[in-house]
Amino acid sequence: MGAFLKRHDIAIAVTLVAVWTAAQIVNLWGSWSVDMSAIYMAGHFAWLGEDAWIYGAPPDFFSKLVPERWTEVLIGFGLKEEFAVPFVYPPIWAFLVAPMAGTMDPITFFDITRVVTTGAFGASILVAWRLMRPAGISATAFCVVSIVIASLTVPYLFSVSLNQPQFLVVLLILLAFERYQAGKPLLAGILLGVVAAMKISPVLLCLIFVADRQWRAVAACGLTAAGIAALSLAVAGWDLHMTFLERATQIEGLVPLIGFNMTFETMMYDFFVPMEHYENTASRVLGQDTPWVSALSKMLLIAAIWGTFRVTRGVEETARLKVRLILLYLAVVWFGPLAWMHYYTLPLLLAPGLIGIWTVRQVALITGAMTLGFMKPVMLGVMDWTLDAGDYQIFYAQHTALFPLLAFAGMLVIWSARQGAKARPRGDALAA
Repeated sequence: MGAFLKRHDIAIAVTLVAVWTAAQIVNLWGSWSVDMSAIYMAGHFAWLGEDAWIYGAPPDFFSKLVPERWTEVLIGFGLKEEFAVPFVYPPIWAFLVAPMAGTMDPITFFDITRVVTTGAFGASILVAWRLMRPAGISATAFCVVSIVIASLTVPYLFSVSLNQPQFLVVLLILLAFERYQAGKPLLAGILLGVVAAMKISPVLLCLIFVADRQWRAVAACGLTAAGIAALSLAVAGWDLHMTFLERATQIEGLVPLIGFNMTFETMMYDFFVPMEHYENTASRVLGQDTPWVSALSKMLLIAAIWGTFRVTRGVEETARLKVRLILLYLAVVWFGPLAWMHYYTLPLLLAPGLIGIWTVRQVALITGAMTLGFMKPVMLGVMDWTLDAGDYQIFYAQHTALFPLLAFAGMLVIWSARQGAKARPRGDALAA
C-alpha cells in the first residue's frame, strides 16, 4: 500500500509540473528570446562560415548597440526592431546548434529551445525533490511549493521570458549531485564536467568530490570537461578560442551595476567604493573594475570555500552534501564577476527541501523571506523608487533579495557549526 501511494504521489507531482511547464511554454510561444538570441546568432554565423561574427559585440558589450552585420540578419527575417546580445559561451556550442540556427528563422529556433530550457526547469523541480528528500513532505507538496516560489520570483520569471540557457546548467548540477548521493560518482563527475564546459565557474563544485576523496568523480569531471574542450578546439579552431578568452577578460573587467546583477562587487560599488565609469560607453550603470575590489572578491571566495568545508565537517553525511552544495554554490556565484538573477534559481529550488534538517518553521521563515525579497513587485518597486528619486543606481533593487540570501547562508553556517560536537567524518580532504 505504501509503495502504491508513493507511486501515486510521484505521478501527481510529475503531471503537475508537466502541465505548469507546458503552460509557461504556450504563454511565451512565438516571442523573441533575448538571451537565446546570442546562441542563435553565433550558430547562424557558424553555419554561414562567418566565424568573425560569432563573438561580435558592441564596444561596451552590455549595450543594445547591435553590430551592423547582425542588423542585416535580423532585417532579413523581418525583425528590425529586435536586438541580439553577445555570445559568451565556448565556441563548441555555436557549432553544435549551427545546423538548426543556420536553417531556420530565429522565432522557430526560440520556440524549439524554449521547450528544452523551460522543460529543464520543470525537471529541475523534480530532481531537487529527489536530491533533498525533505522529511514528511510528499513530492506533490514539494512541487506545489516550488511552483509557487518560481511563479512569484524574478529569477524564474525574468529568466523564462528570456529563454535562459542557465536552466540547463541548473538541471545538470542538480542531476549530478542527485546521482552522486545515489552512489553514482562516475556519472556525477561526467554531468558536472558537461556543466564546466558550458559555464567555467561551476567546476569549483567538484571540490565536493575532492573533499570526499571520490577520485573517480573528480577524474570523470576533469576528463569530460577536457574532452569537450579538445572537441571544441578541433571543431572551432584556436583563433575563436582566443577571441572567446578575450571576451571573457573584457567581461571580467566590467561591472554592470544594474538591478539584476547581484554580486559582492556590485554591493561594494553600491555602498562603499566610488565607481569608475567605463570610458567606452554612454551608460551610467556600466563601471570599470577596481583591481583591489576584484582581488578582495577572489580572496573572499577562497575563504568561503575553505570555511564551507571546515564548518560542515561535523555534519551527518547526507545532510552534509546538501548543505555544502548550497553554501559552495552561493559562494561561487556571489563572489564571481557576474551573478545574474537566473543564477539564484538553484538555492530557491533547494531551500524548501531543508525540512528534516531544519524545522518546518525555520524553513518556512527563510524561504518566505527569500521569496519576498525576490518578488517582482518588491524588486521593481524599489527600482522605480530610486529612478523617481533621480538615482541612476537602479541596482539598489537587488538588495531586497541579497539580505535574505545572506541570512540563509548564515543560518546554514550556524547550524553546521552546532553539529561540530559530533565526530569529524572520515574521508574529508578539505576540512583540515
